Amino acid sequence: MVIKKTVFFSCVVLATLIFILCEVYAFNQADLEILKSTKGCPYCDLPDANLSGADLINAKLSGTNLSGADLTKANLSGADLANANLSGANLTDAKLSGTNLFRANMTNAILSGTNLSGADMTAANLNYATLTAVNMIYADLSSAYLIGAKLSNVNLSTARLSYVSMVGAKLSNVNMSNTTMNFINLTDAVMINVKLLRADLSDATWADGTKCVRGSIEDCKR
Repeated sequence: MVIKKTVFFSCVVLATLIFILCEVYAFNQADLEILKSTKGCPYCDLPDANLSGADLINAKLSGTNLSGADLTKANLSGADLANANLSGANLTDAKLSGTNLFRANMTNAILSGTNLSGADMTAANLNYATLTAVNMIYADLSSAYLIGAKLSNVNLSTARLSYVSMVGAKLSNVNMSNTTMNFINLTDAVMINVKLLRADLSDATWADGTKCVRGSIEDCKR
């Protein structure tokens, strides 16, 4: 009887250890080593990976799962992150200038002090993401989703925002001067101190649900 109890207890301990190890290494360790050594790991599985401060310039990461990853201060300039999963990732002070984020999933991501200048974010999903002091000059966000996103002190000047959905988004101290905002949807968005100097608002849907007529510049003409 004592032996049976001992065996049972040992099995419980072993199962617990295995569970803990699986939690600690939720990502594929081999994939992480490949990424660090080659800067290329398309479609790899790296959820919750610690890549803080990593040099990933021009890295090939299309389709890679980086959900919940720590990418603070990482340099991803020029990297290929098309169709990558960055949901819940921490991109504080990360560099992503000229990065390919086509159709990337960035829902609930944290972007603070992030440089996204010139990034291709066409059809990217930033629903409920938090963007603070982010540089997005010349970024292409055509057909992107920012539903419920929070933008504070973000520079979107000269960005492409055609067909973007910002339904219910909160924008505070956002520079959207010289942007192309054709067919953007701002229904129920909260806009405080938003600069729209020379912004093209043709066919945009404004916060109150009204449609801006074609040729609306800086101001939504009904």
